[in-house]
Amino acid sequence: LVNMAKSNQETDDTEKKFYINEAIKRYDETIAKKGDLAAAYYGKAVAYEKLNEIDKSIEEMKKVNSLDGGNIDYRFELGRLLFNRGIASAGIQQTASQNIAVNEIEKKADGSETPEAVPAGQLSVEPSAQNDKTIKKNDDLVAAEQIFLSILTVSPNHANALYSLSVLYKKIGETENLKSAAVKLLSILEDQNVKDAVQKQFPEAL
Repeated sequence: LVNMAKSNQETDDTEKKFYINEAIKRYDETIAKKGDLAAAYYGKAVAYEKLNEIDKSIEEMKKVNSLDGGNIDYRFELGRLLFNRGIASAGIQQTASQNIAVNEIEKKADGSETPEAVPAGQLSVEPSAQNDKTIKKNDDLVAAEQIFLSILTVSPNHANALYSLSVLYKKIGETENLKSAAVKLLSILEDQNVKDAVQKQFPEAL
């Protein structure tokens, strides 16, 4: 975590990569001692994403979810990474919603180790303008869609999942599914500025 923090503070790309790779070494050392620590695999996934090694990041995030599949935050992050890889040709991506690794290692006062989910009705994935060109649905987008839908079965007001589905459906041209997801999203958003940005992005929902 210290090495990742140092990489975030660096402006030189070489130095950034050095600290990220140092972090990966430390995570590997941790995994060698405790192979079922989900937070270590999550840390590697974050590190590989920072290095733009998306395939490796996804593989590590899959391991995270195999160890802690009930964690909605981890599940969303896997969906987000698959979404980004599946939609890469469109030139857009979503960034991590929060630093889950830090939350998991710094145990909460009640002694639990599970990071808190993003509160319902709050969107931590930043809405952004995107081009209207549709793309073909691929295996990554199919998998991402299923992950986001699975999140909604246990957390119906998960704003990030609804937003991600809205973007996904818009990009593959599934207008009715887009409208359904975006309308639901708008109904639960609490921040008016965020709601305005979402309405602008998805006029189909009005």
